[in-house]
Amino acid sequence: MAKILLVSDNNKTVFEAEKMLQSESYELICVKSEEEAELNIQNGNIDLVIFDFDVKNIDIIAIIRKLKLSLQTKDIRSIILLPENNINYDLLKYTNSYITRPLDKNLFLASVYSNIQLRDTFRVLSKNNNDLAKSLYQLNVLYTTSTQLAGSLDKTKLIEIMTDGLDQSLSLSLGYALILNNDVNDIKLIIKSLFPISHRLENAIKLRALLNYKNLFSINPSIEDIEVIKYSKDQYGEYDLNVFNYDNLFAPINIKNKFYGIIEVFRESDFAQDDTKCFTTLVKQVSLPLESAILYEELKDTNEKLEKLERLKSEFISIVSHELKTPLTSINSSIDIILKGMTGDVNEAMGKFLNIAKSNVTRLSAIIKDLLDLSKIEAGKMEFRFEHTNINLPVEHVKNTLESFAKEQKIAINLNLDNSLDMVYIDPQRMEQVITNLVSNAIKFTQENGVIDVTTSKISADDLRNNKFFESLPDNLSKEYVQISVKDNGIGIAKENWNKVFEQFKQIENSLSRKVGGSGLGLNIAKRIMSTHKGFIWLDSELNKGTTFYLAVPIMNDKEIFYLSLEQDMQKAKLEHMNIALISLSEKIVEGKSFIKKILTEELIRKTTIFKEFAEETNERRYYYSYAVDMDSFGFDFEVRRLQTFIKTNSADYQECDILYSSALYPQDGEEKEDLINKLNSFTKGDMNEENSNS
Repeated sequence: MAKILLVSDNNKTVFEAEKMLQSESYELICVKSEEEAELNIQNGNIDLVIFDFDVKNIDIIAIIRKLKLSLQTKDIRSIILLPENNINYDLLKYTNSYITRPLDKNLFLASVYSNIQLRDTFRVLSKNNNDLAKSLYQLNVLYTTSTQLAGSLDKTKLIEIMTDGLDQSLSLSLGYALILNNDVNDIKLIIKSLFPISHRLENAIKLRALLNYKNLFSINPSIEDIEVIKYSKDQYGEYDLNVFNYDNLFAPINIKNKFYGIIEVFRESDFAQDDTKCFTTLVKQVSLPLESAILYEELKDTNEKLEKLERLKSEFISIVSHELKTPLTSINSSIDIILKGMTGDVNEAMGKFLNIAKSNVTRLSAIIKDLLDLSKIEAGKMEFRFEHTNINLPVEHVKNTLESFAKEQKIAINLNLDNSLDMVYIDPQRMEQVITNLVSNAIKFTQENGVIDVTTSKISADDLRNNKFFESLPDNLSKEYVQISVKDNGIGIAKENWNKVFEQFKQIENSLSRKVGGSGLGLNIAKRIMSTHKGFIWLDSELNKGTTFYLAVPIMNDKEIFYLSLEQDMQKAKLEHMNIALISLSEKIVEGKSFIKKILTEELIRKTTIFKEFAEETNERRYYYSYAVDMDSFGFDFEVRRLQTFIKTNSADYQECDILYSSALYPQDGEEKEDLINKLNSFTKGDMNEENSNS
C-alpha cells in the first residue's frame, strides 16, 4: 500500500483528502508541522508528499526547499495544492506537479495515481541501473582477473589473483582457499579478510576445511601440515567465530575433473544470484591457468631430471673414457715394443696379428677421444684458445698429417688455397680438429685412386642466406666469411640423410660405413666447434658421385671479437663458480646493453657497475673477470687489451682480474699509450679501492 504524507493545518483540506482517498488503496498520514513532516520523510516509507500552500503555522515554501534533497534522494514524488488564482510557477522547481483549488476529485486522484506510478517506475529504473553498474563492474573485474591469471605460472599466485578478484567483485568479509598438491608437505591455506582474524578462527577455518570437505581429498592431511598465508585490509578490528554466521558461498577447485582445492567466501550481507554467478565464473576461470602452471612445473621438473641425467651421462662417459684411455695407451706402447723386436723376434704371423691389434687400439683410442671431446663440449668444459691466424695454416698442417694415410689408400689430397684471405679469429687447434675430421672421412669413404680437393675462399653473408641447406640463420651474421671446402669423389650421401650426419652417434647405413666404423660423433663435434666460432658447417652431395663439406668462419671486426671473448670468459666463470665484475670507465649507463643482459641472465653478476664502482660479493679469495669498456664506442678503431691488474676485496686481499678497454680510453693528444695503461692500473689499484674499500 502506497503511503501519502499530507502537510496541512487546514481541517477542511484534510477532510477532503481523506474523503477522496478513502476508497483507494492508499494510506494517508497528516502532519501540521515542519518537524513532523521531516521526521516522516526521513524515517517512513513515504511514496508521495502533498503540500498545502495555505497552511498558516509553517512556511511551506521554506520546508519544500529544505526537504528537496531528501525527496530526491529517497525518490519521493511531491504535489502542492495552490489557490485557484495564485499559481506560483517557481514552486514547480521544487515539486513535481500542482493542483489548484477547488479540488476536483478525478483530477486529484489522477494526479496522485500518476505520481505514484512515476515514482515506482523511477525506482525500478534506479534498481536496474544499480544492477547494471554492478554487473559492469563485475565484468570488468572478471576481465582484469582473467588477464592477470594468463600472466602467471605460479600456482599460489594464481589462487591469490582469484581471491583478489572475488574480493573486488563481491566485497567479501572473508575468503579462504585451501590448496592441495597431493603432498602433505605442500598444502597451503590462503586467507584474505577485511579485518585480521583471531587465532581460534584460523584454527576453526583449518578444521572446517579439513572436516567438511575431507571426502574430496586424495590425501589425509592434519592441521600441522597446513601452511597459512594471511592478508587483511584494515587493522582496526578483528574477526572471530561469528564470521561463520555470515552468508557464504563454496566451490571446489577442479583441474580436468581432478580435485585441487576448495574456495569458500563469507559476507555479512546476503549474496544475490548475480553474485553467485560471478563467484562460480571466477573459480572456473582459474582452472585453465592452474592446469598450465602444473604442466609447466611438471615440465620444469622433467627438464631438471633430464639435465641431471645428461650430466650423469656425460660424467659417466668422461670417467669411462679416462679409465679406458690409460690402459689403451699402455697396450699401444707394449705392441710397439713387441713389433720393434725389443722383446724378441716377431715372425710374420705374429706381426700380422699384432698390427691388427694396434689398428684396433688406434681406432678405439679415436672413439675414446671423440667421447671425451663430446663430454667436454656438453659440460661446457672444452677449452678454446682463440688467436688471429691465416686459415691456410691449419689446412696445410692437416694435409701434411694425413697425406701418408691417404697415400696408403691410394688417394691424392690437392690444396687450392687463396693466399689473399683475411686473418680470422679462431682456435687453430680446434679448427685443425674439424678439418682433420672432414679430410679423414673423405679418405675413408673414397675408393682407391680417388682425389680429395681442399679449397679456401672468401664468401659473403648473402651467400649463406641464399644457401638452401640452412632452414634458418641468425640475424647478426658477419659481413664476410672464409670458406673451407673438402670435396671427394666417394660414395656420396642421399639428400634425406644430409642433416642426419651431424647428429650424435649417427652413421649412414651402408656396407662401406660398416667397414670403416667410427663413433658417429666426429661431425657432431665439428658442428659444435663451428658454433663456438660463430661459424657454420654444411654439405652438398650426390650418391655415387661424391660429397663436398663446407666450413664458414667469420671474418670478425673488433666488436664481434669482443663478444666472442666475453662468451668464452662467461662460460669459464660459470664452470669455475666465479663472478664477473663489470666496470665502465665512462659514466655512460650500461643497463640495457645486450651482452650485459646476458651476464645478468646467467646470474654471473650481482651488480652492474658504473664509473669507480665494481662488484664485490664475498670476503672469499676469488678470481674476477672484469670488463672495462665504453658501451657506445664500438667501431673501426675498437681495440681489446688485456692488462693484469689487481682488485682489492673486503678481506684486503688483492685478486687478479682481466680488464678489456675500448677506444674511449685511447690517449688524448700528446699522451702516450703507456701513460694511459699506467693511469688505468693506478685507477684500478688506487682511487677505486680507496673509494670502495668499505662498499
